Amino acid sequence: MAVTLLTVGTRGDVQPLVGLGVRLRQTGLEVRLATHARFEKFVTDNGLVFYPLEGDPQELWHHPDGEKFMESDSLKLLDLMARIMLPAVEKLTQQTLTACRGARAVVTSTNMPTGWHVAEHLNLPCLFAGFAPAWPTKSYPHLLFPSSKRNRPSLSNLLGYWTVEQYGWGLFRNEINRVRKSLLGLPSNPLWGPYRQIRQLKTPVMFACSSTVVPKAEDWPDYVSNTGFWFLEGSDDWVPPRRLTEFLDAGPPPIYFGFGSMGGRKPQRLAAAILEAVVRSGERCVVATGWAGQVDAPLPERVLCIEEAPHEWLLPKCSVAIHHGGSGTTGAALRAGIPSLVFPFFGDQSWWAQRLQELGCAPPPQQETSLQVDELAALLRVVAGPGAFREAARRVGVVIRREDGVGQAAILVEKALRSPGYRPKQSPLSGP
Repeated sequence: MAVTLLTVGTRGDVQPLVGLGVRLRQTGLEVRLATHARFEKFVTDNGLVFYPLEGDPQELWHHPDGEKFMESDSLKLLDLMARIMLPAVEKLTQQTLTACRGARAVVTSTNMPTGWHVAEHLNLPCLFAGFAPAWPTKSYPHLLFPSSKRNRPSLSNLLGYWTVEQYGWGLFRNEINRVRKSLLGLPSNPLWGPYRQIRQLKTPVMFACSSTVVPKAEDWPDYVSNTGFWFLEGSDDWVPPRRLTEFLDAGPPPIYFGFGSMGGRKPQRLAAAILEAVVRSGERCVVATGWAGQVDAPLPERVLCIEEAPHEWLLPKCSVAIHHGGSGTTGAALRAGIPSLVFPFFGDQSWWAQRLQELGCAPPPQQETSLQVDELAALLRVVAGPGAFREAARRVGVVIRREDGVGQAAILVEKALRSPGYRPKQSPLSGP
């Protein structure tokens, strides 16, 4: 029995589904994961069947609009995403169809434009996977609209979700409907999109987030859940390079500094200023270059530069995590029980940074435009030392380490395999 997992985006959009896939495979299922070709080895090394999808997310940072993308927020961000993804919708649908044929259920990330429609064509149970809670609620604003009034329930919060939902659908509606008719033999979705049907069918929506970090909204329906973070286990088997273990053994826990899949000119400029602040703070530091590339400046002995290491292995050995506020890095830092210092770039990163601040696990989100190296160095010494930030992070970490997010998600997938009520409504022209 096969299950197909679908996602597009960066490593942070892929790794949680790999974690879920590994758990599902342990229950005896064949698990396929369809995503970009650059992640093929990552997927297959974890025992999952790989299917390729259109696009290379790293090319975005070298695209003429790449830096604009990272500096965008709110609805402008959706415009840029549509500009990049619309030309690929038809091919992406064809590839999604190939990956889903013969499967018994589909789990599609919420940033994947074709998964629901292919599941409808094949009449398969479909579940949505999101990596930041973004279901309509009055309780707090949409992640594209972080606000200092986050904890004040209001109708404007709910309207924000509907605005993003309908604006995003409007950008893709014509192309999605064209492909539904020409390739999938399905009728066009109505003006308001597939969302009414998704809600009427009580399609399971799983957010890979801890309720300790973002409590489930009181007005969410039962089929929407925070399962807990989806961590990829097995990092205990990872063999670190010798120079990393020697560095870690040579002194107190270092600061971790990495922007993950963020790339292009802006992260490199910002990284140079942050590194200068780290050096002035007197702290030790492990720098994970990720997609941003190599650090050009010469480094002192108390700073080690590596390409990457599993967060689940490295962060518990560190004192602070300086990062961009991606959901995966945020979850890993919280699980490790260490405070964060966040420099958000775009999308939901400001939202996560704000949530870390509210939990007491980080100071306010940092901005490149107001960065003063000496002030940042002083702040680093405070965050890295004993105090309120460390104690808050320790308490949250204890709770998160007790949770089993992938286990809870796997239960929902197995339930979908047994329940035809999760299936999209089949059109007379749908496939078998």
